[in-house]
Amino acid sequence: MSGLEIFGAVGVSLQLAKAATTCLSTVLEIRRVASLSREQNDAHFTLIVEAYKFEKWCSALGIQEVPKGNTTNQQPRKAQQLTLRGTVQTQLRLENPMLEGWTVVALQDMGEKFASATKILSQYGANSTAEPEPKPEHSSNSSLLQPPKPKTSSMWGKFRRKEQQPSPSPTPPGTGHSSVSDLSTQSRGTASVMLRGKWVTSDKSKVEELLKSIEKTNELLVSLLDPAAQAQVGRQTDMAILDRVDHETIAESGTASSRPDLGAMARIKLWQMQEQKRDHAAMTDSDDGLSIRTAVSGNGMEKQQPPGTGRVHPYQIRDFRRGSLPHGEYRTLAMLEDKQVLVEWKHYSQNQPIRLGQTLRLGGLVGLLNRSQLYERFMTLPCQGLVDDSDNSRIGIVFSTNESNKTKLTTRLKSLQKLINDEETPLPVGQRFELAKSLVAAVHHLHSVDWLHKSIRSDNVVSFWTPDMRSRPAAQTSISTTGVSVPSTVREHSQEDVDVQTHDVHQAPLPTVPTAPPPMPPFYLVGWDLSRPDHPMELSETVSISTAGYQSRRDTIQMYSHPSMHPSQADPSQKLRYRAEFDIYSLGLVLLEIGLWRTLAMLRGKCKTDSEFRARLVSEYCDRLPPKMGEIYWDVVRRCLSNDFGLGAGDGFDLKMAFESLVVSQLDKCRA
Repeated sequence: MSGLEIFGAVGVSLQLAKAATTCLSTVLEIRRVASLSREQNDAHFTLIVEAYKFEKWCSALGIQEVPKGNTTNQQPRKAQQLTLRGTVQTQLRLENPMLEGWTVVALQDMGEKFASATKILSQYGANSTAEPEPKPEHSSNSSLLQPPKPKTSSMWGKFRRKEQQPSPSPTPPGTGHSSVSDLSTQSRGTASVMLRGKWVTSDKSKVEELLKSIEKTNELLVSLLDPAAQAQVGRQTDMAILDRVDHETIAESGTASSRPDLGAMARIKLWQMQEQKRDHAAMTDSDDGLSIRTAVSGNGMEKQQPPGTGRVHPYQIRDFRRGSLPHGEYRTLAMLEDKQVLVEWKHYSQNQPIRLGQTLRLGGLVGLLNRSQLYERFMTLPCQGLVDDSDNSRIGIVFSTNESNKTKLTTRLKSLQKLINDEETPLPVGQRFELAKSLVAAVHHLHSVDWLHKSIRSDNVVSFWTPDMRSRPAAQTSISTTGVSVPSTVREHSQEDVDVQTHDVHQAPLPTVPTAPPPMPPFYLVGWDLSRPDHPMELSETVSISTAGYQSRRDTIQMYSHPSMHPSQADPSQKLRYRAEFDIYSLGLVLLEIGLWRTLAMLRGKCKTDSEFRARLVSEYCDRLPPKMGEIYWDVVRRCLSNDFGLGAGDGFDLKMAFESLVVSQLDKCRA
């Protein structure tokens, strides 16, 4: 081969290499373009989250309108700035005057940043090339910020609740519309390519910069609030997102990776909607792993197939230590695979087969709680699976107790009800406040995903106790003559020495100061056997069907029920469905027990009839709380028992917001 031929071959090789590099770059660009929709969706979802957070921050301060920095009319702008600055001064009470000015400027800039980001992202709707985005309608009750909402379905129309759209009528053949449709499709395709190129070259970086600035400013603004207000802003933001944004989008969005708990709660609501569309008897496997595949076992009952990621594990009686699952108990501590577990039993009649579909949906819910440790929000234990005990007509929900091997043999289960009965001296007020806050927050999070507990009672609030946790007098300390606290044993010895040296037999004993009591073990909300989604089409079981030992505990269980559900109050011809207000009422009764340190049975024993008992709950027993727990605690309990939230029988979301504002946030202010 001549040198010229070699040179030519090398040149061809270089051209091929260059062409290959170009092709590889093109493939990478195509793959990158293919992910643009996800990037834009994530950016838009982040914008919505930050908009709701900013809106809730403004609501916490009572700010109705935020003036924009750039406006031609200076006179109204100055008046708005003065009003805004006055609100910042009175609500935040910042010690540094410079922070007030920075806050006002930041608020004005936030309005501009939201508008700029919304304007950019609004270009990427499916119909944005054909017609501009409609301007949001403003009203006195509208939100401060309105994320873009197209007239027709777009790539982010899914971010809001989807409405059923009539399917387009097919084009009759021979009308000549096909060519027009093809041209329209080609036009949209060309415009789509142009928009993708614009996103890659300029808009993506602009949006990312705006979102980073918005997120940073939001963090700084929230940090100016007190801790209770910060928590309230976070709760209300989550509620708004869960109620107004499509749940599939929350679960799939990249933003959910930074808030896995929010994504998990969205999956619960998404799962509920999926289950409502299916036949209650058919449980099929789904892509997201929220349902449980079932099969028929030898005894004719359905059983679960081996679980996958996020599914609930099936157990048999033989998997447990022999004799650790006694019959006749509603709740038992048992040994499973050399680990201690808590089993709650759901009983059924042999003549009326158990509705296993509902139990499996409950298992699916509790299994979902294991994701991102969401069960901690619901103040419950992680669920390990279900156990079928067909010989005794029961099915059990298995919870992990997280107890170490050193304590599992001596651990005993104690309910709040039993603790109040056994301990005459109440827990310190501070510890009771924390317990009440945990219960209230658990109910709030439960109702946020439209789920009802249906069995909120003090015997369903449990903790794990060991022998060394038995009540004992608090250690005593005294103030010595030098002003230093010393233990009682040292005090007695020192006092004897002083008496011997000074021969002062008339010296008065030094005052004693009790030390802080040991912290109580964590409590958990259990009793999930009747729990169900808050949906009108969902089967609502009665307590007599599935609760073990119901007949022996009938009166005690019914004491915690809402008066409308009580047999003596309800109309026999109309069977009332359980709703969120009834959970709140039962919660108020448990809060009353915590505050008075008296069980309902103790209070009920002083009343001749149930009607008298119900009347005295609010008029007398509740009024005993202010001297013991303070006026805020009293008002919270009173609202729960009286359903005093200023609402009628309307939207459930209004009740959630009122409960968060008047119960959760108010109780968060209680300190001791």
